[in-house]
Amino acid sequence: MDITRSLGVATVLVILYSVQATVQMEQTEEAMRCVEKLIPCHPYINTDSPPPPWCCNPVKEIVEKDETCLCGFLNHPDMLALINISQDDALNLINSCGASYDESLCSNSTGEFSSSSSSYIK
Repeated sequence: MDITRSLGVATVLVILYSVQATVQMEQTEEAMRCVEKLIPCHPYINTDSPPPPWCCNPVKEIVEKDETCLCGFLNHPDMLALINISQDDALNLINSCGASYDESLCSNSTGEFSSSSSSYIK
């Protein structure tokens, strides 16, 4: 009976670990899809030239419609570092594109990437 119980507990633990690993992998993939939207803007980060619409439109979309993405990369600059963009670069890009956001919006958030996103109205 003890062996059966031990195997049952071990099976449950393996299943829980597998589910957790799958969720973490999905969150990482979503985070990268979000951060990748900034890659086309890289040439416009440290220049005086204003970014073109094809760069700014995704940035504005993130700021206006995807709080999860915005707070995710503002609260976790290591995600931006993967594409060689600093947190300051991202903030400057947001400003250069004429987008504005409420700084307190992300201070109360963990910035965890999840499958649901909240809308942000300026």
